[in-house]
Amino acid sequence: MSINLAKVFPATFIILMIGFIISDIISRPRILIIYSYKSDSALVREEEGAIASILNNSDARPIIRRHFMGMDKSWSGRSLNIIKHDIDRAIADFRPRILISMDDEARAYIAREYGGRNDVNIIFGGVDETIDSQPFFEQKNVTGILEKLPLLATQELLKYLSNKPLTLMIIGDASVSAQAEAKQIIRYDWGENKLLSSIQIKDFQSWQEKILENSDASDIIFITGYRQLRRSIYSDDIVPGQEVIEWTSAHTKSLLFANDNDFIEDGGIITLACSPREQAREAALLALKIIAGKNPTELPIKSGQEFFVHLSKSRLKNRDLLLPQIYESSAQASATMHP
Repeated sequence: MSINLAKVFPATFIILMIGFIISDIISRPRILIIYSYKSDSALVREEEGAIASILNNSDARPIIRRHFMGMDKSWSGRSLNIIKHDIDRAIADFRPRILISMDDEARAYIAREYGGRNDVNIIFGGVDETIDSQPFFEQKNVTGILEKLPLLATQELLKYLSNKPLTLMIIGDASVSAQAEAKQIIRYDWGENKLLSSIQIKDFQSWQEKILENSDASDIIFITGYRQLRRSIYSDDIVPGQEVIEWTSAHTKSLLFANDNDFIEDGGIITLACSPREQAREAALLALKIIAGKNPTELPIKSGQEFFVHLSKSRLKNRDLLLPQIYESSAQASATMHP
C-alpha cells in the first residue's frame, strides 16, 4: 500500500492550521461591552471610539461583542425585563472574561447582578454614584471609573454669567443617572448661590407642569436627565430629548445646564459635561490590565477628571451672554462648539 505524500502534506497542513485558528480563538480573552444607550447617540459614539482605539491596538487581541440597551429611546414593546433577559442570554452564550458596563443604567440593571462572581470581571465607566452608595463597588471582581460632575468649573462659569448670587433648581427624569447626578449637585457647596429644589419626574406632562410653575423662580436649572420621560402617565413612549429641551427652553427664562453630550444639539446654550472619552478610555485600560494578569482588587476605583465645554455660539449671542475666550477655544479644541 503506497501513500500519496503530495496529498497527505497539504491535508495535514490544513488540519494543523484549522487547529491553530481554533486554539487561538479559544485562548483570546472575550469582552462584552454593554452600553446604556442606543448606538447612534453622541455619548455612545464617543465611548465606543475611545474603547475601540485602545483595545483594537493592543497586543491582547480580545474578541469583543457589544450590546446597546437603548434606554434613551421609545420602548416599542421592549420592557426592561426583556432587555435584561436578552443581555443575560448573551452573557451566558458568549461567556466573557470581562464585562464592561458603560453608564449608570448598565451598571444598575446588568453589571450589579454579576458582582461577586468568579467567572467574570466587571469594569464600569460613566457611573455617577459614589463608592459608598452601593455594596456592588466592594465586590472582589469589580473596578472602574466614576463620573464626577465638573461642579467647581460650573460654579466658576456662573461667576462669569452674573456678579450676583444665583438661584438654582434641579429637575430630572426618574432614571438612575438623574438621581445620582442630583445627589452630587445637592451635596456640593454652592457658596452664596441658593439651591431651591430638586425633583425627579417620570412623564413629560408632569415635567411641563413643574417648569411652568417655576418659570421665573430660578436663574439656573440643572437638568440631570431628560431622555427617559414618558409621554404621559398613560403612555410608555419616550419623548425625544430634543423635544424636551426645546420646549423647556421656550417656557422658562432660566439658563439650562445638563451633563449630556447631546444637550447643545437638542437646543441648549452652554454646558460643562464629563468626558465620555476619558471614562471609556480608562475602562479599556483597566480591561487590558486584567487581561495581563491583574485582579480587580489590585486596581482601585478611579474618579474622572476631564470635562468638555459644549456651547452654541449663536444662542449665547441671542441671550447676550459674554464669556471669556477660553470657553469658546475649549469648545473648538474638543469639537463641541455648535453654530
